[in-house]
Amino acid sequence: MKQDARLDKIEKSLTSKQAVILWLQEIQQYRNAEEYTQFLRGQPESARPLYKITKQISQTTRDSMKGQPQQVVENAVYRATRDVCFLVKLQQQVNGYQMTEERVWSIVFAYLESNLRTITWQNSYLRLRSDMPAMYSRMIPYPLDSETAAAVKTAIENDVTIWEDFENGDNLDEWFYNYLLDQGARELPKEAYTYDNDGKSKPLVTTDNEKGVRDCFQDDAEFERFKAGEDYSKGFATIKDADYDAHYDQMVSAIHKLVDSCEVKAGSSAWLESVPIPFLQLATLNDGEWLDRHVLMLAEVGASAAGGQRLSSKENK
Repeated sequence: MKQDARLDKIEKSLTSKQAVILWLQEIQQYRNAEEYTQFLRGQPESARPLYKITKQISQTTRDSMKGQPQQVVENAVYRATRDVCFLVKLQQQVNGYQMTEERVWSIVFAYLESNLRTITWQNSYLRLRSDMPAMYSRMIPYPLDSETAAAVKTAIENDVTIWEDFENGDNLDEWFYNYLLDQGARELPKEAYTYDNDGKSKPLVTTDNEKGVRDCFQDDAEFERFKAGEDYSKGFATIKDADYDAHYDQMVSAIHKLVDSCEVKAGSSAWLESVPIPFLQLATLNDGEWLDRHVLMLAEVGASAAGGQRLSSKENK
């Protein structure tokens, strides 16, 4: 009983702002504005927040100004109730604006997400469309006349890989990475990295993965160098960047020496864009000197057909 009396005394001494804040704290028990509105339905007028708070603050103001002129008291009551109305209306309008903004932004985000899916699908489609001819020509069997079959056989037997494509592609990196794994190198988890628009990796340590990533390193100093992007950027927690680069350079040098020793035969090729079969566009030179005559014939036919198509397009215009 004493506690209730104490609370009543405190509530009777609240300012307009404090009374509204107290009301806001009371309605926090409801999950949202809709649930609070449902509660108010069927309640008497005295339970309405605006009526309840203005009545309370009016009585509080009168009690605190007993003995003063009536007009002075009424002016103070008017100002106090006006402040309450302003704060309650402000809260309602801010919430209404926030709810409207949330709906608008949810629509905007849904639109952006839809566009992103469309762009992703289009990119996948374009990549697949560009890859399909080479995939078909290499993997899907189709009937060939004897001369074309001989040209394909010759291309397979004399196929060469351009060193620039070999070194700048993923072949060497993948080989070296798997070799280090076989040698017992400790791999960092994939979620420990993020990638920028240029495809360069950056460390990504969050509260969710920090412990797992830290356990990969021998001490805190190594872990901090990784977090700062100063070292251990190659995917391993046991191999520093300098050691990785040094061993990688040794591997590249060894491959060059292998070619120079003639243990691996060097080859040559010619790019024939007009050949209609993608696999044969990079035509290998047999013994480094001559080109298969049927591949050359395909190039001439393809060039003639392309020229004819361009001529027809101009005529149609």
